[in-house]
Amino acid sequence: MRARKERSRSDVSERGWVTIENALEIARSPEDFFDYLTDVTKEVEWNPRTRRAEKLTPGPIGPGTRFGAEWIKGNPTIVEYVRFERPTSWASIARSRRLDAKGEGRISPTERGSRVAVKTQLRPKGLLALLLPLMRRTMHKREERNLESVRAILEGPGS
Repeated sequence: MRARKERSRSDVSERGWVTIENALEIARSPEDFFDYLTDVTKEVEWNPRTRRAEKLTPGPIGPGTRFGAEWIKGNPTIVEYVRFERPTSWASIARSRRLDAKGEGRISPTERGSRVAVKTQLRPKGLLALLLPLMRRTMHKREERNLESVRAILEGPGS
């Protein structure tokens, strides 16, 4: 009997999900970093692929908060926070016609400011599922650039 090769946590899963993990350190407090990253309406400032994002629920951002969003080459999506523990962690789910996504982040204080670790899981549907093997590499690099953009905004002049 042949041994089954284990897949890493950042690889394509058996059930059609791809996992992307990124981390970044920034010279800002955990509260500042958390508040900026978890406000999906701010994503248009740092993600060039975000077409629009709007908050759909009233009140402060927290568990159950929903956003309507759309990305270039994507369908309208509903993003909902399923866990929200300011300023240390959050989890969200997003669903659209072509893609399901789960996201989670953890922020910890550092000597310099804060460190974030973000894990995103994507499950493409339909023909998009054929691109699953390429998605991890492409999305990892894209998310790395996005976090660098967040750092540039939050550490930039006037911030």
